Amino acid sequence: MMGMKPSILILGIGNPLRGDDGIGAYVCAQLEELNTPRISVQTTHQLHTEWIYTFQQYDAVLLIDASLSGQDVLIRPISRAPASSSNLSHHMAASQVAALTSLIVGSATRFFECAVPGDAFGLCDQLSEKGRMHADLAVAMITGWLDDFS
Repeated sequence: MMGMKPSILILGIGNPLRGDDGIGAYVCAQLEELNTPRISVQTTHQLHTEWIYTFQQYDAVLLIDASLSGQDVLIRPISRAPASSSNLSHHMAASQVAALTSLIVGSATRFFECAVPGDAFGLCDQLSEKGRMHADLAVAMITGWLDDFS
């Protein structure tokens, strides 16, 4: 349909019991409160191949994850990289999941990632001060990105 906004899945990745590793879940909780039409928000501890069957249902997927490197919150497209058989059993790179979504289910889903710098990843159910600051910035950036997304 012309003029219809694309459907978007926002997926927060990480463990909220590991400090700033829970940034993805925190950001998703904030975004879910916006109750934006055609936007679905979910969380997971890790990215697995099983997600490709969910991803195929959307025009775009935005993966939010804490970053160990970098100083800035970044939103960028994910390129589709061929899957490496050595890394299929536990955790997968976003580029591998994007490639498999296209290869296995023939989906044209577009993938993006939001890397949010974290500071403390120990056993803790709270974000660090720096992690929360970056997470709040990510919420603002994603809100703007959603407004601009076409």
